[in-house]
Amino acid sequence: MKRALVLAALVLAAGRARADLITLKDGRVIEGDVISDDGNVVKVKLRMGAITLEKDKIASIEEKLTPEQEYAERMKDLDEKDAKSQFELAEWLESVKLEKDAIRHFIAAATLDPDFKAASDELASRDWHLVAGEWQDPDTYYQGRGWVRFEGRWTHPLEYSWRLSQQIRKKMDERLAAGRAAALRERHARERAEASRDAAARAIVARTREHADTEAAIPGAEADVKAADRSRDSAERAVERAQWFYDQERLRAQREEPNVAGQADLDLRRAKKAFAMAEFDLSQAERRVADLEKLAASLGAAISAAEAGEAKAEKDAKAAAAAEAEALAGLQELEQLAAAAKSEEEKAKGAWEKAKPVR
Repeated sequence: MKRALVLAALVLAAGRARADLITLKDGRVIEGDVISDDGNVVKVKLRMGAITLEKDKIASIEEKLTPEQEYAERMKDLDEKDAKSQFELAEWLESVKLEKDAIRHFIAAATLDPDFKAASDELASRDWHLVAGEWQDPDTYYQGRGWVRFEGRWTHPLEYSWRLSQQIRKKMDERLAAGRAAALRERHARERAEASRDAAARAIVARTREHADTEAAIPGAEADVKAADRSRDSAERAVERAQWFYDQERLRAQREEPNVAGQADLDLRRAKKAFAMAEFDLSQAERRVADLEKLAASLGAAISAAEAGEAKAEKDAKAAAAAEAEALAGLQELEQLAAAAKSEEEKAKGAWEKAKPVR
């Protein structure tokens, strides 16, 4: 009954798959299915499509059996009770890439003759196992023994535990590296904030000193203004006296009386020049006071800005220090976890190497 079912399946498969060998007169051979032949052209179906050939260019058309068709033919002559026949059919099936059918006949050969080592070796090479007189495929065999499917293959529980612990250790090492990088970034952030705070503090000291010097210079500059103002007033009175004397001497000259009009004119010119110099000195002294007052105001604003910058930098430094402390605490925890993962991986590896079975 089983043989009849196999043959029926092969006949159905053979009916679905066929091939023709078309030999052309130029020596080329084409393998495909002849779809039509009208006497002039032959249409052939290939795997990638269909082609049309002129009939007079074809030397011969020969029907080729597919592996399934040839398998069906071989099954008709098979001695099912003979282990060697089963084995030889299995080898042929293997050569034509019908692996599942080949395994079935290797099993038949090994079952018919348990001492048929070649058949047993073929099955063993495919990871089949004989259990209580029955050959089991890898999935059935390993799953029944508690093995785990891992990374595309069946894995012993101890090896699985080791491989899994390897992955966990790798992940922990990656997290540890990231934690170290984060701690380093936080340290650099704290150092930058502290440097900004210290720079602001130095600026405050320097500006405060400069501001004090400027404020101290203002009274002296104001005294210079007062002195220059007195000098200008004195020079102005001197000009008035020189002008009166010059006017008197001019009247004497007009009355043709003895006079020193020339000397009076010279004295007036000198007095006016001295007055102009006194006014210039006064304007310079007043400008000096204005400049000092402006500088003092600017330094005061700079001090306020530096103090605000120092306060912000201090706040940033504290926040950065807190972040660094948190990162270091996290890093310490990660180091402990990474060490534990390494220990578990080494322990699992040792257990696997000690109990490694022969598959």
